[in-house]
Parts: sequence; C-alpha cells; structure tokens
Amino acid sequence: MIDWANRHHLTPAFGFWTGRKSWQNDPSFFPDIYTRLGLRQERQTAALAEMAGLLDAAGLPFAVIKGPTHVPDFSRFAFLRPQCDLDLLFPSRAQAEAAADLFQTSGYRLLSEYGHLPTDHLAPLARSDPGYTWQGDFYDPGVPIVFELHYRLWNPEMEGFTAPGLEAFFERSERHPMPGDSIP
Repeated sequence: MIDWANRHHLTPAFGFWTGRKSWQNDPSFFPDIYTRLGLRQERQTAALAEMAGLLDAAGLPFAVIKGPTHVPDFSRFAFLRPQCDLDLLFPSRAQAEAAADLFQTSGYRLLSEYGHLPTDHLAPLARSDPGYTWQGDFYDPGVPIVFELHYRLWNPEMEGFTAPGLEAFFERSERHPMPGDSIP
C-alpha cells in the first residue's frame, strides 16, 4: 500500500490523518517525509519568488494556479499536498512563450516537447542539476524544481462545453501572501 500512496503523493496525508507515527516498523518514516517535504517546499517557494520577481520586472502578467494557492483555504498544511511542479497561468500563449524564454535565460530548460499531446501549457521547464539522479524517492528535497506555464484554463473544444466567466479570471485574481512577498 505504501508504494501506491507514494505514487499518488498521498503518504503524508495518510500519516497525518490516521495519526500513524510510523510505517512497517520504521518510526522515522512519516516525520522524515514531513521534514523532506518541508525542505522541498522551501526550495519551491524560493524559486517561485525568484521567477515571480523576474516576470513582474518583465511586465508579464501571470497567476499561480493549483499547488500553493490551496493553502490555507483548501488544505490546512502545505505538506499534506506535495507539489511535483509549480503552475503559472498567463493571459495568452504568446505571453507564456515570452515567460518560457525568460525562464530559459534564468537556467531552466525544456523537459520535453508536448506537440503531440493536447495540453493547455507549454513543455515543463526545470533548472538543470547535473548532479541529480532520480532514486525513486517521491519526497526527495533535491528533486529539480519544475514549472508548467499555462496559457488557458479551459479548452471548450476538448472539454465539449464552455466555462463562462473565465475571460475575467485575471481581473478577479488576488495576491496571495508568501514569505517575503506576495504572488498573483
């Protein structure tokens, strides 16, 4: 069961909500995951603050979606909802592409091309770390930080129906506090 929970990023929540302090005779299992997730979230927060500053300075409007925006309104604790990537939404594909150029000049690289898949974001970007090797640890604090740059929230052709009101998304967005700053 732990392998399934790890693959679905549910292990932290499982330990927290069941009150389990250990797993399979390892009393450090859950506290260790929480510590490692905290370290990774610190790195993600720093990367988000850095890139938000560069995007603001370049005049590229964006909003953070998913992940960090869920705390505290939808999830009390950030560590219960581990993030594999950070998602930013831009008003247009052209602005998302300009942001991708900015990310690449800041040391991020495209992970793959998504031309054959129907997505509403560009290929994910990660900062290169030649010393990192995936070890099968979903909670490794050293996992490279990944950003997805979205250019729309909804694709009515793909979904089969419209989502009225999305055209006013940016006008309704609010700044969300984060350590040392705020993000849209």
